[in-house]
Amino acid sequence: MQFISLRITFLLTLIVQSSISVPVPAKPKLGKADHVLGENGDLQSANTGIARWAVRSKLDGASSGNNMGHQHSNQNLTTGVEREQLLGMYHVFEDFAPHNTISVGGYWSNVNMTGNLYCEMEKVPICQELSAVNEHRRCFRYQNENERLNYGSLLLNTSDIKIVTPDRKMYLLPFPHPFNITVVKTTPIAGCQNNPITCHPIVSNGCLVYVCHVLQNTKAFQVTVNTEGNLGIVDMIAICHYETAQFIPAHVAFRLLNKAPGDVVCHFVGVPNHLMCKNEKQQP
Repeated sequence: MQFISLRITFLLTLIVQSSISVPVPAKPKLGKADHVLGENGDLQSANTGIARWAVRSKLDGASSGNNMGHQHSNQNLTTGVEREQLLGMYHVFEDFAPHNTISVGGYWSNVNMTGNLYCEMEKVPICQELSAVNEHRRCFRYQNENERLNYGSLLLNTSDIKIVTPDRKMYLLPFPHPFNITVVKTTPIAGCQNNPITCHPIVSNGCLVYVCHVLQNTKAFQVTVNTEGNLGIVDMIAICHYETAQFIPAHVAFRLLNKAPGDVVCHFVGVPNHLMCKNEKQQP
């Protein structure tokens, strides 16, 4: 992981960490356009008159690189479909022990999404959902980077924050096809041990937005893995929730892991999602 300047327009196009002083939010330009979030995280123009979804998640009413709901879980989905769509996403912390091999695949990472950048936020369905218990959640226009950073600064109670994203090499992994990874080591991410904020690009009702949220008693870890083939070492990010008593019993994590409210559950963070954390120095 590296550090970059805040002047980079789209932070998710660079898989790095950023040391940031939060500026005054910039006023967004008005207009209408459809854009696609490409496989490498770049924002590209889409030659279409209507918003379209490149990939629609079967897990909820929105397309996302991660299934972010902790209270809103579709119980009508069969466990078999869930296991296929979310293969290797959810874990208990013990799964991240060195030498453990994990099967991974599905649509929780490397999702190619298309949507309108200039929707009326009050008409975006996912932005009208209520936050879960012990959760802070807010929607942002995709291009309003400064507003997301100000939100992170407010929740983390500091203007010195950093953006943490998974290894860029995750884009080269063969999602959605299944493959194996082997854990090399798991390391707490400095500054992300006290309720890091997770931001997901999501397509809802044809609109490409960011949903940022934080759950109490949450920690983030860098899980260094060895991949199949010639790609070698990849640094993945995992979030662990230590306070799950308020999660609904039918939450997908509990179903896939055979766990219940109150148990610790973890999940990998796919690209192009990112975290906002306090800017603390990583220990060697």
